[in-house]
Amino acid sequence: MQESIIAFRLLAASQVVLWFTGLSLSANPPRTRAIGVALGLGILSYLLIPLLVDRANPIVLQFAAFNADAIPAFLLLFCWELFEDERPPRSIYVGAVGYLIVASLLSLRWDPGNAPVTTALSVAVQLAKLAFAAIAIAIIWRGRKYDLLEARLKLRRLVVASLSILVIAVILVELITGWEVPEPVEALGMTIIFLVALATNLSFWRINPRFALLTCTATPKPAKAAADPLIGSLLGMMEDGQVHTEHDLRVASLAARLRVPEYKLRRAINSHLGYRNFNHFINRYRIEDAARRLVEQPSTPVLTIALDVGFRSLSSFNAAFRASFDMSPTEYRARATPNT
Repeated sequence: MQESIIAFRLLAASQVVLWFTGLSLSANPPRTRAIGVALGLGILSYLLIPLLVDRANPIVLQFAAFNADAIPAFLLLFCWELFEDERPPRSIYVGAVGYLIVASLLSLRWDPGNAPVTTALSVAVQLAKLAFAAIAIAIIWRGRKYDLLEARLKLRRLVVASLSILVIAVILVELITGWEVPEPVEALGMTIIFLVALATNLSFWRINPRFALLTCTATPKPAKAAADPLIGSLLGMMEDGQVHTEHDLRVASLAARLRVPEYKLRRAINSHLGYRNFNHFINRYRIEDAARRLVEQPSTPVLTIALDVGFRSLSSFNAAFRASFDMSPTEYRARATPNT
């Protein structure tokens, strides 16, 4: 039984090395590669620690244990890098740093004589792992409605499926068994991890053979009717129909109005206009409309204008407006109407 466990741990580790070596040598931004490599080291540590227990220096084992415990934090940051087009909010970093501090205390066996404290820390880390995994899955899945990149859409489904099977299952098994996983369960788990890692690698290479992880930023092109008649119809609807003011506007509903398949509209907006995210495309019209109203309607509250042009909240409107004009809506109004 032990031989098969070791074999599948090494096979799974080989798949991790293959994937993250490709990432580290790719043309992706340094930030993406750094977070990805840190995640890869954590996964390797998790797979190899049982093989190093009787062979490695205690300091090496503590470092490996910390790397393994750090997986959820780097997983969340890595998923954000791949599937979100904005920088993570500060709360993501604060949560990740706080978790890493607790994980480091645990890996260093802080206060080893206090068993209740050690147990509480261990349970807290496991529950935090579940929370990070769940948040990562939610981030990946929620963005599918607005993603305009076909390859990234397929990658979302692949990564969500892999995470759901692996991360949550591993964490729950460790938590339920108290980290004393029976050999048959461990053998089955390592087999599943290897098979899922292999399937993920094969699927990824099929979806993205050049190893472009879709994180490079792209500047939207000027919105003008191209040779594609679909773009002409789309721009005409956006400029004349006030479609952008609808709060629940989606790619699917817009495609239905234009009487084209959803995938064709996604592809057209991305390839002809350069947008990667549907919200960014729609928000351009919302921000332009809001900027005009801020000047023409100086007595109308900013919140009212934000809701009227299609935003769901003042905070999302302020963030989008500042990204476009590098100032808040209030500052923009004050500068545009100094005498009112």
